[in-house]
Amino acid sequence: MITKAMINRVLKTMTWSLLLCVPLCTAAQPPHIANPPDTPTPAALEPHLRVAHVDLDYVYDPDPAQTRRNADLLVQRIINLGVNTVFLQAFADPTGDGLVRALYFPNQHLPMRADLFKPVSERLRSEAGVIVFAWMPVLAFDLQKDLPRVLRWQPRKSTDTDTDTDTDTDTQQYQRLSPFDADARRAIEEIYEDLSGHARLDGLLFHDDALLGDFEDASAAALAVYVAHGLPGTLTDLHSDTRNFQRWTRLKTRTLTQFTLRLRDRAQTKQTQRILTARNIYARPVLDPESRAWFSQDFDDFLSHYDIVAVMAMPLRGHHAASLSRLDRHPGRCCFDPPTGAGQNPV
Repeated sequence: MITKAMINRVLKTMTWSLLLCVPLCTAAQPPHIANPPDTPTPAALEPHLRVAHVDLDYVYDPDPAQTRRNADLLVQRIINLGVNTVFLQAFADPTGDGLVRALYFPNQHLPMRADLFKPVSERLRSEAGVIVFAWMPVLAFDLQKDLPRVLRWQPRKSTDTDTDTDTDTDTQQYQRLSPFDADARRAIEEIYEDLSGHARLDGLLFHDDALLGDFEDASAAALAVYVAHGLPGTLTDLHSDTRNFQRWTRLKTRTLTQFTLRLRDRAQTKQTQRILTARNIYARPVLDPESRAWFSQDFDDFLSHYDIVAVMAMPLRGHHAASLSRLDRHPGRCCFDPPTGAGQNPV
């Protein structure tokens, strides 16, 4: 039995530790992000945001009555903390391995653990007066097995072949669908559309699974796209030429960004106001631009395409606020987002 004291303690930890916020957003819409035609102005962000990252796995309980009590405690905690924006988890990840096998809303592709996102978001909006972003994965969905996954290339010790036969999913990383496969993209887009058709969305927070390492993606779908863009069709060749490697990194970075924007657009078709966007970025590409290839993430690219950039600062890994002073040049656009251990987070 989950007691009130237990839930209160969990929610206190959850609300404070998941997102350490600094003054980060102006109330005005960023000038570089235009409203789609005939779309009303988005929800107004407060001049200084106080954001909580809420994990619905801690609110859910097999007993519906207990779930309601947990939601009561959550709403009151948000009110007590003076939070004005919530990044609310819309997917279930009770095992914490980062692979999404169920969702908190009805959809056509994955089981629904409980219809929880909509009622909790409505209560947070009406009772706590907050703006609610749906926190959603981008690629780490456990969909049908015939959809291609992101594959990691394992370089051979010998250079007697130019094929990429030593490939497999990276067990130390999120298990992701390949963003280069049209069928995988279509299924994910349908999930986002299902979410938007079921619940009001003030914004979308794109999860940190939207990354590709410097030895990914070696799937057949990805290799075909590389060739179509005038790049070599093997990772051996891509790694052997600096210019091609840089072009390849830019292609992967652009592919991930464009896909998130496509997801926003699919969700937008079911909403009456413009959906705000936020996306997680690992601290390393912010601290060291040369490391962009390790993640296929670019801080300047994020600033150009999203309303909020949530930097995953991890103090235990040396990501102190002082070392992230570059963010000072972008007031109103960035926040620090300490991860809580779910999924596989690279340095």
